Amino acid sequence: MTDESILTRIDRVESHLAIQQLAARYALAVDSKDVEGVVSLFVEDVNAGSSWGTGREALKRFYEDALSHFYRSMHLIAGHVIVFDDNDHARGVVHCRAEHEAGAQWGIMVMNYKDDYERHGDTWYFRRRRLQPLYSTDILSRPRGPGFLRGWTGDSGEPSEGGDARLPAEFPTFAAFWRGFPPAHVASLTADPVEPIG
Repeated sequence: MTDESILTRIDRVESHLAIQQLAARYALAVDSKDVEGVVSLFVEDVNAGSSWGTGREALKRFYEDALSHFYRSMHLIAGHVIVFDDNDHARGVVHCRAEHEAGAQWGIMVMNYKDDYERHGDTWYFRRRRLQPLYSTDILSRPRGPGFLRGWTGDSGEPSEGGDARLPAEFPTFAAFWRGFPPAHVASLTADPVEPIG
């Protein structure tokens, strides 16, 4: 094996890992309402759609709107298949199960994302993400809310110290995102905001 082929293989492994991190970082940024974090994962000249325009500022407006329709969420990545077109372009499919709190409803969506990836310099970005839903439904048995840990005894039988669930309040971007919306809008989405409303 030549030194050049070894370097090529190492580059492919590093690229594969970097692209997988895009999907994981996207899920974390969406769940923490980190709009800047979401937008930074896309190429600078991203097409945000005919209603929004081109570029990261347009994409930021898109995500500020999209993320304002649900309060808490959790996007669980279930698999990621990546196919390379060349050293700087790849395609992928990411399976995902998402849960969203929107007022009295807890919605579940099972879906995948069909992605195009592009490397600029040493960094991989999304060129495009296409959501492909399989189904969405309200959860049949509502999850216990943010206070579900109160009085809970763990495996040791001792009461937990936590009290409230820590997510999404531990994300500094989460509360900051919701401060930009009228209190009535936040109240329509959750009965248990991470910060007092008003």
